[in-house]
Amino acid sequence: MRFSFNSTGARVFGAITIAVLLHLAGTLLIDGYSSPFSIRAMLVLACLLAVACVGQTLAIIIGGIDLSIPFVIGFANVVAAQLYGDGMSFVIVCLIVGVLSLAIGALNGALAAGLRIHPLIVTLGIGTIIQGS
Repeated sequence: MRFSFNSTGARVFGAITIAVLLHLAGTLLIDGYSSPFSIRAMLVLACLLAVACVGQTLAIIIGGIDLSIPFVIGFANVVAAQLYGDGMSFVIVCLIVGVLSLAIGALNGALAAGLRIHPLIVTLGIGTIIQGS
């Protein structure tokens, strides 16, 4: 069997090799890079990114693309920080942020389907409005 750099296995091997080399470089160059606290912090951030990836994957699977996801995440963070900082219960904050995020997604879907506008345009526009620019 012939080895090909275009095969899926070669790409996976290459990605894992680069990740290991980057981790080794970080461990050698940065004090505390491989400490349990640092590893935990990286895993928490990776989990948040994974949630965003699942949302985008779902949008792509159903035949669209959602460019508003980063804007909605930022909006949700600001709303959650404000409400929680004002002393509201964590559960209530999560419910409010979830409902607002679902409403933004529903608005994206309604505009794209109802007005027959390409989802890329709708989600980019809604994302820009959410960002406030």
